[in-house]
Amino acid sequence: MDAIENLNNLHKDKYGVEPNVIGYLWSDMDKQFDLLVKAVKGDEPYDEYKMLSDEDKEAFDKGDLFF
Repeated sequence: MDAIENLNNLHKDKYGVEPNVIGYLWSDMDKQFDLLVKAVKGDEPYDEYKMLSDEDKEAFDKGDLFF
């Protein structure tokens, strides 16, 4: 089991859901790793969707934004 898989399992155990990874940080896996660790240690689940601007959320929801 790799570190990301382990973090995903810890996240699911803590929050009851897997982290919401939409590909937003695909080019910065170090940042994704750090934020997953922060989520597992903290009190808020990991959710890349929340990192999007309102405009990007709208485009993503319409299927016009891909990562």
